[in-house]
Amino acid sequence: MARRPSGATRATPACCSEARVLRFGPMGEIVHDGFWWDPREPERQWGGTLRFSEDDGAILTVLAPTDKPILFPPLRSYDIILGVTTAPKPVTLFRCFDRTSSGALHSGVPRNIEIFANAFVVGFHSDTPNPQISTASVSFGNLDTWWGGSSIHLDPNSAWPAVAVRYTPPPPIVLYETESLRVTVRSALSGSSGNYVSSLREEILVDIESTHARPLREFLRLVEACGDFFSIASLAIAHVDELLLTQPAQADRESSRGTYHACPHYRKHERQRRSPSQFLFRLADLQARGRAVFTAWLDHAELLWRSRALYFSGAYGQGFVEARFLPLSQAVEAFHRCFHSGIYMDQVAYDQRVLPPLTAAIPADLDRSHRQALAARLKWGNEISLRRRLTDLVADHEAPLACVTGGDPRRFVERIVNYRNDFTHHPTGEQAIPRDERFGENVIRLNYVLRSLLEFCFLKVMGFSAAEIQSFVQQCETYRQITARFFSDADSGT
Repeated sequence: MARRPSGATRATPACCSEARVLRFGPMGEIVHDGFWWDPREPERQWGGTLRFSEDDGAILTVLAPTDKPILFPPLRSYDIILGVTTAPKPVTLFRCFDRTSSGALHSGVPRNIEIFANAFVVGFHSDTPNPQISTASVSFGNLDTWWGGSSIHLDPNSAWPAVAVRYTPPPPIVLYETESLRVTVRSALSGSSGNYVSSLREEILVDIESTHARPLREFLRLVEACGDFFSIASLAIAHVDELLLTQPAQADRESSRGTYHACPHYRKHERQRRSPSQFLFRLADLQARGRAVFTAWLDHAELLWRSRALYFSGAYGQGFVEARFLPLSQAVEAFHRCFHSGIYMDQVAYDQRVLPPLTAAIPADLDRSHRQALAARLKWGNEISLRRRLTDLVADHEAPLACVTGGDPRRFVERIVNYRNDFTHHPTGEQAIPRDERFGENVIRLNYVLRSLLEFCFLKVMGFSAAEIQSFVQQCETYRQITARFFSDADSGT
């Protein structure tokens, strides 16, 4: 989760100084110079530089004094590291460890230590890797396109060369609200002026507000769930552009704010701008149902955690297409387990009527380990197969899938099952998929079948009807391109 490298700040006096905290290296790298220390040894401070980029993460390079000669210093880990930049600005690094640590032949000679941090926050100090947070404000990539039209307009009453610009913020939209939690999406203005240059930029922000302080991990899970919602809407990863956290005021300190930074899980190829026609749905498509749709999604976010994680790994992860096929097939199974019956018959009846005679039928003269393996398989014999799970879900979404695949989507069920078994069980001989059918485009085609199926499943969880899902698909340029590229032939099977 990285701050935008543009250097723009919100046009308030408190935030204008924030631009001076950062200096930017090559390729948008954020650089902080300052002094750093381990809270377990606050009297020992290091001078050094913290660098952050989305490719390399957060790396703190420091010069640490030595009390005695040491040739091979041990590599240490730290729950947190604190620092103060030269701005000055407090910084907290979370879950850190030494990547390299040089030795010294003489006492008093500083040693070079390179420390990796999983995440850090600029703006406050924390005495725990999971600080208490009261609010979070986050901007996602492509969220402005999902939101719709801009609120910045040229004043028609001004005539060139005079120029006047108006900004009238629209009212925030409540997406989710309970007694303790509120999620809103709103427009905000950022900009800068000076040295004969002025700029204004409208941002669309998601605010997550809690009536009581919550651990940082809870807020990060909420941010992730919100990002997943907008990713499905845009059919592209909704990267976090900026995440601003607020700590609640306490008896010994005032409320404090800081920007949170961490490497994104998925990056590079999905950071492009998306046009409205490439979206699956936008705010205008929801009309008055925005709150109901988002509430349904957030209420199911924890239940969908496994299928969400597997879906995004398969749809946007790096690696070979075969490595992305497996998590997509697993995501389908995980989703089916959450919303469909996963057994052939009542489990009690199976345990009492079916399992005992099957177990007893295992020949006694088999090897012990073989008997145990067969008994273990019989124990799970009441669970339905992947073929049955796929058949159920394809039947639920047959019409929109037919729009994507250019024909009956049921023809892909057997192929998906065969490919999954081929990749996981490594069959040989006649049971293996022929080599000429294993080339990448076949797998890519099946990946898009699975990916589309999961997207339609997620839409159904949000509360969209089958007719609405089909309408979204028919109007979506992204699906049209997928159909034209991979499903335009008559069979699309080989």
